[in-house]
Amino acid sequence: MGLEMIGVIRKRLNMSVEELSEKSGIPLGTLSKISAGITKDPKLDTVKAIARALGCSLDDFDDVQGNESMLQTEIEHIKKYRDLDGHGQKAVDAILDIEYTRPRITESDGSLAECIRSLPEYDLPASAGSGVYLHDDVVEFVNVPLTDLSRRASYIIRVAGVSMEPTFNDGDRLYVEETDVIDLGEIGIFVIDGEGFVKQQGDGFLISLNPDSPDIRLFEHSDVRCWGLVLGKGE
Repeated sequence: MGLEMIGVIRKRLNMSVEELSEKSGIPLGTLSKISAGITKDPKLDTVKAIARALGCSLDDFDDVQGNESMLQTEIEHIKKYRDLDGHGQKAVDAILDIEYTRPRITESDGSLAECIRSLPEYDLPASAGSGVYLHDDVVEFVNVPLTDLSRRASYIIRVAGVSMEPTFNDGDRLYVEETDVIDLGEIGIFVIDGEGFVKQQGDGFLISLNPDSPDIRLFEHSDVRCWGLVLGKGE
């Protein structure tokens, strides 16, 4: 095992031996002996703890020449990730989740595996009626078939009510592309004074497609926000 990589990785992370000791829980003296080559066969649990603290795996300590270039790139990513605030780290985590589930070729026969994509789905629906409160924390990631619609979508949300019939029915799951502005005639997700609606954008109005349902006059409300463009219905 290339234990010399411990020092290489630690220095690239600008991490002192003292910091590595604190993060890994390994005594400073033990770390110093490993780094100096005095201890040539440390316990596996010790090496695992060091690897976790450095944000790498045991494999990264092997094949020094082969891994060095790849490790450099990964270490740069780790350093940037640690410099992000909480919002930035959550954004990176979300992208990683999506990329991890993107279509891949199976190794056994070379055929295309099932094409899926992971999208956030809001638990509370957008109303096609009297309005439903939307809270951006009530969300879970779901796997959906990869199509032209789901590829563009930023999230999924359900319809509640009948005011957008016959185009959208109660319970339909909508693919939505996140944007704060849509054109006249397009259908979007809107939050009005804290309540969520799916409506067609009109000039000063949000339009209900069902003639039996009233339109919404925007000037009667103090807080109107567009949450996205409705791309179409999902399965």
